[in-house]
Amino acid sequence: MSGTKSKKAAVKKEKKSERPAKEKTMRPSIPPPSARIQTRHGGGFVERPGRGYSMREVTDAGLGARTARSWKVPLDLRRRSRLDENVSALKKWVSQRKRPSVESRVEGEVKKIEKTVGKEIRKAEEEIEKVEKEVVEKIEAPVKKRTRKKSDTASENS
Repeated sequence: MSGTKSKKAAVKKEKKSERPAKEKTMRPSIPPPSARIQTRHGGGFVERPGRGYSMREVTDAGLGARTARSWKVPLDLRRRSRLDENVSALKKWVSQRKRPSVESRVEGEVKKIEKTVGKEIRKAEEEIEKVEKEVVEKIEAPVKKRTRKKSDTASENS
């Protein structure tokens, strides 16, 4: 059974390496802007801070629900309204997110390659050491037999 598990793991690893790498987008460094809502007071509408953004505002700003939650965007799931000011504020905030620069991505790839090359070099060095030991043993084995024979004959002669 352990053989099948290792085969499955190898297949998984191979498939994973074949997949194209996802571009990592990091959340913006500044906190998300606070949501505003309009309420009726007196004879008209009054704008005040809200608990969070509605899902319509979040999706219109180009974020998904999971991304919004992972980026800690306040969501108010009870709200159904959509205010243009909130959408534009969210879009502006999202545009400020950190994207890994080309240099950092290249550096990351170079590090990965260096790591794998280093492993391959170590394996090759270990193989060379093994082969050298085997060769030395094969060469020294007949020499030892010869020296024994000479010492044995010397003791017999005396």
